[in-house]
Amino acid sequence: MTDITPQRLLIQIEETRSKAAVSESTMTRMGAMNNFLALKECSQHDMNLNNAYNIIATPNLAIDGFLTFPFNFEIVEAYIFSGSSTGSGGTTNLDVKWKPQASGSYASIFSTTPKFAGGTAPAFGSANTTFADTGFTSPVLSKTQFNANDILRFDLLGAATGDVNGAYLKLFIRPR
Repeated sequence: MTDITPQRLLIQIEETRSKAAVSESTMTRMGAMNNFLALKECSQHDMNLNNAYNIIATPNLAIDGFLTFPFNFEIVEAYIFSGSSTGSGGTTNLDVKWKPQASGSYASIFSTTPKFAGGTAPAFGSANTTFADTGFTSPVLSKTQFNANDILRFDLLGAATGDVNGAYLKLFIRPR
């Protein structure tokens, strides 16, 4: 079978009026919208290091808590953002690690962790899996599919030196 092309198609009044014929058009619109939502709709989760984060020791594990869902889920995109000051040297290196609910060991979801260079990366710069501002290293996702109750945590692996103010990681997640 072939999927209906995912589109944001609205159902028209004329298709739903009393005594109107139910047509393939109505079902195609419903299928297109259902596929659109199944493929495009997702939630986001922000992991934040506010203010001067290089005053704490690195690595710092679970620095912004944990994330889990009571259903199977997948990560569809990851972004890294810098704050208003990226420092004068060194590298801010972020990671998200996961583990199954019943396991005791964490592993990175990235084959290349997202990072930015102090003194090179611009303030309020960013990178995702397909784009990177100067001084940024794009994240490369190696694990995207997770089971219900798998646990994700946010780790600070390294921090730029000098005046830093903010580093952020954003994950786009949807049920599967």
